[in-house]
Amino acid sequence: MKKETTARQSLTDLIDDILETASPGHEEEDSLLRLLASVDELRRESFAFMPTMTIGTTRLHRQGPTSDPFETLEKWVDLPHLFEILDRPEDFDPWVRHHHPTVRLMLAKSPHCPPECLAILAQEPWEEIRLAVLANPQITQKIRNYFIKNDPLEWLREAAADPKTPLSGRCALDGGKIKRPDRFLTCSIACSYQQANQRLDSGLYSSTSGPFGEFTWEVAASRSASGGIPGTGPNWRRVHISPVYGWLPDQVTSARFALSDKHGTSYDAAIELLQKLVTQKNCSYEEFSASL
Repeated sequence: MKKETTARQSLTDLIDDILETASPGHEEEDSLLRLLASVDELRRESFAFMPTMTIGTTRLHRQGPTSDPFETLEKWVDLPHLFEILDRPEDFDPWVRHHHPTVRLMLAKSPHCPPECLAILAQEPWEEIRLAVLANPQITQKIRNYFIKNDPLEWLREAAADPKTPLSGRCALDGGKIKRPDRFLTCSIACSYQQANQRLDSGLYSSTSGPFGEFTWEVAASRSASGGIPGTGPNWRRVHISPVYGWLPDQVTSARFALSDKHGTSYDAAIELLQKLVTQKNCSYEEFSASL
């Protein structure tokens, strides 16, 4: 009991320290953006700096304002080049537990991702990331064995056992061939709809949390094409994903309201504080709740 009280007090003190030293903006994000800017300058100035080949299917943008799942934002486009020049496994730490799953997917697709990071990414709740790990040339037999014993999807367990299984351009949910890589990461509208509902049921998606900005996605809201016209795609609905690594979106919302009630913390400051708690202390939602 004494150890639990001490740990709770330590976390409470850390929350107070972060709030006292908080400054406008996101220092961690700013430092990462500066690093990416340096990579972009290096890429533009060097003729020898060739683009990194990544595993997966190239995605095109839908017309009009959209928030596609795993859409690569402009600020992340140079990440494949950064992964190419990082030397040590620990250099990948900011990315393997990055708060946005798109960044973690980009790392899982990189042939420069070290096995130590792939082992962490193999435990992701996002099947798109786990599929990318399984398709990565750096995968080890130990990681394959983990998939065989633990992955919740039968087809990924079977693919791990058979390295000859084709993985490029495949739907992460059931292994079907992706027909519209410009719009979906699944093999059909019905599959997208099924996946969205599964994630709403599991809490990975939330229809009530937010607004989370770049952590808001548009997903299928119907099993068939909009208006019954083939090729038009489904109806869409907005969902929120968690802006804090390892937490569910509704847990973030609950913690955000708790911080607002106790400290008067603003929305942006609360998200930044929660991200720092996870980055610095690997703090879980349960540990955070116990500290209040």
